[in-house]
Amino acid sequence: MRGSVPSHRVYRIPPALAGWLQFARALRSRPFALLWAGQTISVLGDAVFTIAITWEVLILTGSSTAMSLLVIAQWAPKVLLLAFGGVIADRLPRRLLMLWADAGRGCIVFVVAWLAWTHALQFWHLLALAPLFGMVSSFFDPAYQAFMPQLVEQESLASVNALTTLSRNIGFLVGPLLSAASIALAGPASAFAFDGFTFLFSVLCLLALHLPRSSAAPASQVSPPVAPGGENATAKGVLGGISDAREGLRYVFGIPWLWVTTLVFALASIGFGGSMWVALPRLVYDVYHTGVWLIGAMATSDAVGSIIAALALGNARKLRHRGIVAYASIIVIGFALAACALPLPRAVEPVVAIIASALVGSGVATFMIIWGTLQQEKVPNEYLGRVSSITQLGVAVALPGGLVLAGLLADHIGPAQVFAIGGVLALVPAVVGLCVRDIRRVE
Repeated sequence: MRGSVPSHRVYRIPPALAGWLQFARALRSRPFALLWAGQTISVLGDAVFTIAITWEVLILTGSSTAMSLLVIAQWAPKVLLLAFGGVIADRLPRRLLMLWADAGRGCIVFVVAWLAWTHALQFWHLLALAPLFGMVSSFFDPAYQAFMPQLVEQESLASVNALTTLSRNIGFLVGPLLSAASIALAGPASAFAFDGFTFLFSVLCLLALHLPRSSAAPASQVSPPVAPGGENATAKGVLGGISDAREGLRYVFGIPWLWVTTLVFALASIGFGGSMWVALPRLVYDVYHTGVWLIGAMATSDAVGSIIAALALGNARKLRHRGIVAYASIIVIGFALAACALPLPRAVEPVVAIIASALVGSGVATFMIIWGTLQQEKVPNEYLGRVSSITQLGVAVALPGGLVLAGLLADHIGPAQVFAIGGVLALVPAVVGLCVRDIRRVE
């Protein structure tokens, strides 16, 4: 039986350092420290791999469309299997599920590295391997989110999510430079191999991670609304898995702050994803009439904003009115995106864009830390894998189509208009969501 964690052996941090680095308090749990170390290195490998695979696809095909096909090939199975991944995360030991998922991803990346090293790599190889990577990720992501309450005490969950956000952004700050150096010195195969070894490191950390045999669910968790026949939802087999998935959906749609927030963030993700990931290059080139340096500066500013938000939230001992704060962060994102669409003096535009990127980064990080912590605190452990997969599924379903639509709109009506629409997609749903009493009352 799984639940939140009883007491673990902890590492002692000097009082002065503990007071200043309150956000790192979750690292006192040896199991979480091991998992975090493995995932921090793995995220660095992912950042290295992302740059390397983009470069390799360009070399192999000379086409930007090819990269889009590769992304779709990876995302499609993830969307199809994500809900099932949540069911598996609630049925099987989550540590074991993550271990096999990272081992599987590491094997896939090592195959790519070997093919590149032997000069046998072709685009169809990548297109065939990408769905496997997406399938494995659909099992890892819900298990990872649901695993956190088993590693630390409830009061450290905000620290867990802040540290996860921090490591992700640091990885994507350092990773591109490391990837560029690897490609320049030894070719893309070295970058792929590096990513493979980071997955191996993560596997070793998971192997070293040990949990107590049993634990009890925290009293603050929301009791699941049981539907007729729900007592049989844990039946084995395919029909039992479908029943489990239905129970997860019933649970989410029975709690307003869960399903409303899932919908709101799916729309907001289309807004900032379509703007910052698709329309930004054309905005910088066609509207601001400046160079690629501004794209790099905005990406760095976004990461810095995320890191600052992670440090601030991780250091907060008790954050009140978390529902309001989370939705306010989406509203900030909406205003920041809209600011990039304003007709401003040429000298002011880059400054506004860099500040807006920092606000988008901090807004996304603030929302994700609060959103993840609320789920981990309030959703019963036996439902957490399914709930996590369903809330992720909202973004996974909406985002790919939104990115395609953003590209079409940027070509036909202009990138500034895409930023304006993106701001509205973030701002309006968040304002409407705040009208829901259950969201305003989430503490």
